[in-house]
Amino acid sequence: MGERQQALGAVAAVGADAAGEAYEVLAQRALAALTAAYDREHGGFGGAPKFPPHGALRFLLERPEPAARMLATGTLDAMADGGIHDQLGGGFARYSVDERWDVPHFEKMLHDNAQLLAAYAGAHHRTGEARYAEVAAGIVAWLGREMRSAEGGLASSLDADSEGEEGRFYTWTADEVRAAAGADAPLAERVYGVRTPGAFEGRNVLRVDQPLARAAEALGLGPAEAAAGFARARVALLAAREARPRPALDDKVLTSWNGLALRGLALAGAWLGSDEALALARGVVAFLRRAMWRDGRLLHAYRAGHAHVEGLLEDYAYLGLGLLELHRVTLEPELLTWAFELGGVVRRDFEDDGGGFYAT
Repeated sequence: MGERQQALGAVAAVGADAAGEAYEVLAQRALAALTAAYDREHGGFGGAPKFPPHGALRFLLERPEPAARMLATGTLDAMADGGIHDQLGGGFARYSVDERWDVPHFEKMLHDNAQLLAAYAGAHHRTGEARYAEVAAGIVAWLGREMRSAEGGLASSLDADSEGEEGRFYTWTADEVRAAAGADAPLAERVYGVRTPGAFEGRNVLRVDQPLARAAEALGLGPAEAAAGFARARVALLAAREARPRPALDDKVLTSWNGLALRGLALAGAWLGSDEALALARGVVAFLRRAMWRDGRLLHAYRAGHAHVEGLLEDYAYLGLGLLELHRVTLEPELLTWAFELGGVVRRDFEDDGGGFYAT
């Protein structure tokens, strides 16, 4: 039996009070392991390639120790500044090919962004830092603009490639930045670290290379003038990018990933006061109830008017948890009722008499 199974077995074998003590021992061991693995120069854990560490971020943000919060916010800051973060359109790419979070694999996945939405909203809730709210709001805006179907469900992913090249949609030459941003281009170039040639196959992945205040000082601009100019540049760059051929959309809707998104949207509604997030969340619930709930059972996937594949444990679990989170915000009783129904199906159809649950 592996160490993980032994630890879980030890917690399960004792009473509630002792289980709390056993969990705390495990939590301290986890915190020590994450501290040892933390990249103090670039944030995150370990070396390249770097994936957003969803479970670690959730654990660290919920811990009371200042050291745990430092690991979480250091990672969130580094990802937010990096090329893995879509600086113009919001949302995050799948992972970074380097340890600095600069050059991503450009595919954008719903399940990653759902969990990062919860993490950035949670970081804002716990620290009060406005930048985390801005990143979370960017994810919400991207979900509503690019991932929401006409029926209310959220699509699975955006491809990395367009025009036969990975990252073509998201990357820039210096000339392209200047043509799009005009007089505000020098400011955008400094903030986003635009070079000739760029570091990614001669093109630039936009990332925060220097703070706006430092770029403004170098250009002799006051704070208000710089803020207005940078805002204009971002709008102009996004508009120019929208005119490019788009990456392909994987438009299938997965119940499990939409459940994860439901939790993130509910937390954004609660902690950011985002009406946009709550509207998206309600649309997700209405779609899943209408299209994916048949005769008291969930279906797993939907595309082009057709729902299929019996629901998996993850569909029931993620959707149920998302419904509970949204109920905490809205107090709408039908959300709680459906969550209890889902829990009943899990106990009836997935539970193993020997402990645990089957995946299917």
